[in-house]
Amino acid sequence: MKILRLITFYYDKKEHYPISDEFIEKYQQKEGGYITYAYETNHLIDASKHEPNQKWHLMESYFITKLIGNHGEINFSNGIFKCPELLLWMAEAAGVDEKIVNEASNYAKERINQIRKAEAETPFSKESVKYMDEKFREKYGKTLWDIIIARIREQ
Repeated sequence: MKILRLITFYYDKKEHYPISDEFIEKYQQKEGGYITYAYETNHLIDASKHEPNQKWHLMESYFITKLIGNHGEINFSNGIFKCPELLLWMAEAAGVDEKIVNEASNYAKERINQIRKAEAETPFSKESVKYMDEKFREKYGKTLWDIIIARIREQ
């Protein structure tokens, strides 16, 4: 999947979708990654308002910072997105079946709750996506990212 294809696909999508917004209310990251970038750029950070929104996360925080750091090259073949709230938003915006998106959200929540129970302040983003990927591979033979890419290619 070419970066230009992803940018043009998500360019006109809404900033908010119900499953990813609900996830953000309780599970938005507290620091690191896009949250740190939001602080640095004086972007609103308020989980109750679902901000920063995931469209901003993808289009500005992710693409701009990654493209600058990688000289305009990003390899999407391995599902490089390791943020559960971003993947959920991308799935909803791509029109992935709501049942699948809810299932992914529940897997991420399950793993985050396990992590928080063991150590409340431990970063969880990559671990929750890894867990979600494992569960999806077991059940569907592919990850949520694979499902998102297939959906984008259909449109």
